[in-house]
Amino acid sequence: MSSKPTHPVHKPIFVAAWILVTIVCVVFSATAFEFYFFLKADLMPSYAQFLEWAVSHEYAFGASSGMVEARPYWLAMPEPNKLVLGLHTVLAAGCLALAPIQMTRWVRSRAPRIHRALGRVYVVAGVISMLAAMVYLSMTPLTKIYGGRPFAIGLWGVAIITLYTFVMAAVHAARREIWQHRTLMVLNFCL
Repeated sequence: MSSKPTHPVHKPIFVAAWILVTIVCVVFSATAFEFYFFLKADLMPSYAQFLEWAVSHEYAFGASSGMVEARPYWLAMPEPNKLVLGLHTVLAAGCLALAPIQMTRWVRSRAPRIHRALGRVYVVAGVISMLAAMVYLSMTPLTKIYGGRPFAIGLWGVAIITLYTFVMAAVHAARREIWQHRTLMVLNFCL
């Protein structure tokens, strides 16, 4: 009679998929991190330059591209709103880069101190990021939010649920309620 392994067996396809998710998150977080600073310096963000290289100039900068809409929106935004939105974006980008690393079993089981330390950074940065998002949404009339009123209402919902998952995941971790903590962290990552 054979006994079942104590840990699920990693299939190479799942490992490869997780590596791809991690790469996408880190690249996206880097472009999100720089977005505020590039717009503040009146430079073109690297993701737009990448889209121009990978697809076409028309796709990146043409009449229907996001840059045609986002740049004037940004330029018309009051300075305090830019600062709060920039704080949200930079901290959220850091969380996006940390999340896949935190969810890797190797880090959780073989480096628990690192997992806990990075987890604290992740939660503090995430809570501040979501509070900044809520401050931005409070400072900006619904009709002035990029994407309009329905998008603004959706952003409120995402910010509230994300803030909840950050706080409750930390509470469950402190209580050593691991499956609740992990479940909330997965939901948090998805948000």
